[in-house]
Amino acid sequence: MPAAEPPAADLAALALAARLALARRLAAPARDWLAAPALALPGHPPELAAGAVPGDAPAPRAWRLYGRRVLDPAAPFLLRAVLPATPPEALVEAAFRAMLGRAPDPADRAAYARALHSGALQAGVLLRDIAASAEAAARGEALRLVAA
Repeated sequence: MPAAEPPAADLAALALAARLALARRLAAPARDWLAAPALALPGHPPELAAGAVPGDAPAPRAWRLYGRRVLDPAAPFLLRAVLPATPPEALVEAAFRAMLGRAPDPADRAAYARALHSGALQAGVLLRDIAASAEAAARGEALRLVAA
């Protein structure tokens, strides 16, 4: 004689009880996992601290440029260059070479350095603009900048 199937209400109550028991059992490990510091993997940019606002920190000593091929979105971002934050002329030169593969035009180098010196332009804004330029996009590499 085949076994009788339990009523659907009993199955729903059993499923709910199992779900609640699992949630109670996993609550503490999940809380610990979420509170744990992020793993520091070589070649990967760190995450922003909770509540951090870009530009809300002291001036960086350097900028780290990470990149990966656009055609391989599953690939990790790897460290491509460390750009000096000062002097402005060195930052402009290094940014152009690292992101565009060429030296800046003398007029651009002078104009950007002058704007950085005067405070009319922030280094992060300059670097983001170069990274987002059509010339940088044509190189086929996705870029990320991290203040260090």
